[in-house]
Amino acid sequence: MDTRDISFNILKRIEEEDSYVSDVLGQALTQLQFKEKRDRAFITRLVEGVTERRLSLDFLIDKFSSKTA
Repeated sequence: MDTRDISFNILKRIEEEDSYVSDVLGQALTQLQFKEKRDRAFITRLVEGVTERRLSLDFLIDKFSSKTA
């Protein structure tokens, strides 16, 4: 599984379980100790960035999509 798939699954779990980002991300990164440090950093930044910008991303998706977010 590549870093983007892993990030997506983390974000999906956060949404579905209404969990804290730090909890889910921490658990996932503990399980991914075999991954390179830069991969773990990328996953962390991507998940945190999407979470921080969620309202803006939802707005843009709603604006340009026929389905609402």
